[in-house]
Formats: sequence, C-alpha cells, structure tokens
Amino acid sequence: MDHTVENITATVAVATTFIAAFTGIFFAWYFYLKAKQKERMALIEKASEGIDAAKLFARPKKQYSFPWLKLGILLFAITLGVAIGIIFANTTSMDENYTPLFGFMFGGLGMIAAHFAGKKEDQQNN
Repeated sequence: MDHTVENITATVAVATTFIAAFTGIFFAWYFYLKAKQKERMALIEKASEGIDAAKLFARPKKQYSFPWLKLGILLFAITLGVAIGIIFANTTSMDENYTPLFGFMFGGLGMIAAHFAGKKEDQQNN
C-alpha cells in the first residue's frame, strides 16, 4: 500500500464526492415526499370545503401541432452551414474537418430563427 499524500487526498476526494451525491439524492427524495404529502393535505382540505379536486387541476386542452416550420428552418440552416463549409474547404486552404463546425454554427442560428418564427406563429394563433 502506497500511502502518499496524493493517494490519501484522492481517496478523501472520492469519498467526499460519493457522500455528497448520496446526501443530495436523499434530500431530493425527502423533499419530494414532503411536497407530495402537503399536496395531498391541501386536496383533502379543498375537498372538505366542497371544491372538486378535478376542477382545481383542470387545464384547458391545447391542440398539439408538430413544429414543422421550426424543424424546416433548423434543417435548412444546418444544410446551408455544411454547404458553406464544403465551399470554404474547396476554395481556401482551410481543412475539411471544419465543415461540421459550420453546420453546428448555422444550426444554432437556425434554432434562434426558428424560436422567433415559432413565437410569431403562436401570437398569430392566439
């Protein structure tokens, strides 16, 4: 057994990490159960006052539609980025390994554009 300061420090760090992780998991579980119990007690209180719990948690039904516009903008932007990356790789002395970088960069810009396009579409629907 090599009991150097580095080995002891590493062992203590690993043990502390595991203890912290298990403590965090335990407290998350504990507070989840406490919140669940409080919610049940509130429902029992409301039921004793004559309020229906189903009406209390009822949400208006929303028509779900797949975000085709957002997906189209994202795919177009990624394709445009890859195409520009290929063009740059062929016309300059840039390495071809940078082509996916252009795809990710334009994909991010496409996600931003899709967000604003979806926001505008939601405002028109409401």
